[in-house]
Amino acid sequence: MGIPSRPQILLLTLVLVFLFFMGTCDDGEDTPSPTTTPTESPTPTEPAEDVTITIGSLTDKTGMASAALTIVDMALTDVVGYFNDNNLIPGVKLDTIFYDGQYDSANDIPGYHWLREHGADLIITPVPSVPISLLPFLEEDEMVLFSQSATKEPLEPPGWVFSMGITPEDFVYTLMDWIAQNDWNYETKGPAKVGAVGGMDAYALSLQDGLEAYCTAHPDQFEWVDGFMAEWTVLTFAPEINVLMDCDYVMAPSTGVQTCTFMKQFREAGGTARFLGTDAQAAFIGLIYSSVGWEDLDGMPFALSVRWWNEPGYELVDLTWDLLEEKHPDRIASAVFGGTSYIGTLHTCYGILHIIGETVKEVGAQNFSSRALYETAETFSMTFDGGKGWNFRPTRRTPWNYLGIYKASAAEEDLVRVGADYWHPVRTEP
Repeated sequence: MGIPSRPQILLLTLVLVFLFFMGTCDDGEDTPSPTTTPTESPTPTEPAEDVTITIGSLTDKTGMASAALTIVDMALTDVVGYFNDNNLIPGVKLDTIFYDGQYDSANDIPGYHWLREHGADLIITPVPSVPISLLPFLEEDEMVLFSQSATKEPLEPPGWVFSMGITPEDFVYTLMDWIAQNDWNYETKGPAKVGAVGGMDAYALSLQDGLEAYCTAHPDQFEWVDGFMAEWTVLTFAPEINVLMDCDYVMAPSTGVQTCTFMKQFREAGGTARFLGTDAQAAFIGLIYSSVGWEDLDGMPFALSVRWWNEPGYELVDLTWDLLEEKHPDRIASAVFGGTSYIGTLHTCYGILHIIGETVKEVGAQNFSSRALYETAETFSMTFDGGKGWNFRPTRRTPWNYLGIYKASAAEEDLVRVGADYWHPVRTEP
């Protein structure tokens, strides 16, 4: 081989220098050269998909309370749809699943596990036994439960159960306080005689305990006669009626067919007492007036947490009518027949969904959890329908501060509010 020429040596030197620098620049990563021209445009960032938050409802579709609670389920579905359709919680799609517990406490725990296994992020229930049955599981799993008919037991001390209604005891403390001031002149008539009959559940028992406690605390106003708890199969109340015949006020059963059956038999036997009503009895108002008649209900006082159907011009009353006309035009009459079942559920679930929305606003949809929901709910407050509003506190799991008082009117064949803007303060002690 001949000796390389000068140009060849220069070319070889340049090649070696180039290879040297290429080697020193290679750090093992596929870093593109700044001068590289991309052959494809970068893929645009896709918008994040909505986070699904699943509400699990432990309800009753076939048991003792199904006449009311199937309408409750319909209202929950409708208000969830309203929030989704109007994107009221941006970045979130709400979903609802149901478990039929048949108003049997033996199904509470299996129902809870089924709902969790199917993705429930929180639990809602209108069944009073559920919060009691599930209390240890809720605490262990850190799962929020919103109850529409909780008694005091699962609410004290404050924990993972939040009541969206009034406890039975507070209902009757408040109602009896109003009666003493406005419906019974005990100063001239002496103490009014009071009694009660209920089906075998925690709600009815708490109503009776509250009544007895109030009468005992105010012997100048009321005399407690007796209270009876009947098995669900009992539909004949002759012994109970015999004892309560001379009462001035009687609390009828709070659930299902027993409510109207007892009231009808009491009137047929000659009993003239005014029946007492809460949200629970008002959920069966259609069955009651169909069985008893408005004349025999005239003057019956009700303490209700939400406004009634005949009060247009208020936000949630109007929304109730709008949703029914849009989604269930053929079921409007049955929804009104069901009393508080639809309109009451729309109010309470409207509040629950706003708590979810506030939680998402605070932590972001991707970070939503039952723990975050719990922390938001503890101090959440809102006002609607021209009322005094409601609020939770870390030391209190019942939100309502005031109740509306209504009376059954034979002339109107309806419940009539006592004062358009009158709200009676909730009484929490007898």
